[in-house]
Amino acid sequence: MARFNEILVGRYNRFLQKFLSIKGGPPSPQLASEIMATWAMFHGAENRYLEGWDEFAASFSLATGGVGNVDSLRVRNPVGSNVIAVFFKASAATSTPPDTAILESGPSLADLIPNALANNRFDARSRPQTSMNISTTGAPATALGSIKALATMGANFTYDFIVHENQEIPILPGDAIQLRQGTTNQPIIFTLQWRERFLEDSERT
Repeated sequence: MARFNEILVGRYNRFLQKFLSIKGGPPSPQLASEIMATWAMFHGAENRYLEGWDEFAASFSLATGGVGNVDSLRVRNPVGSNVIAVFFKASAATSTPPDTAILESGPSLADLIPNALANNRFDARSRPQTSMNISTTGAPATALGSIKALATMGANFTYDFIVHENQEIPILPGDAIQLRQGTTNQPIIFTLQWRERFLEDSERT
């Protein structure tokens, strides 16, 4: 029997089921027929912690290690971490033109040269250390996964790869994100900022 104001677009019900780990049938099978109160889960950055998110950052000023070499910053989500990381800032800055920066992501089981950061969290209520593996190098370029974006920069220029929420990049266990220089033998500054939380059981399928 059909319901009054029945919702026939299944993806919204699936979102509610997966997000809240609800068992059984559709949790919201029909549109409300009266005015009703709702509560938006997100209010501001200060409430990320209350929703289970911890925020971290990694920023390095890298001097290329020799002629013909380029710099790279990699943040890898280890297999088995049970954590999702969402990157909301990725930027490159240079003082010597011209320079090129590459944003790439994909599966990875390897790090560059490990570069542990002490207490790289934003919110003092959260964990002090990230679950991600942070590494850098000034050796010859090591590509990672597929290129997601390229930027050409002039002198004293900063390029932001992520400028709104639809460009944020989720990295699941076994994947990594990398900022890599495209021009040899030049210094560069890379910055990555992200939030992470534990995966719910319903999200692993």
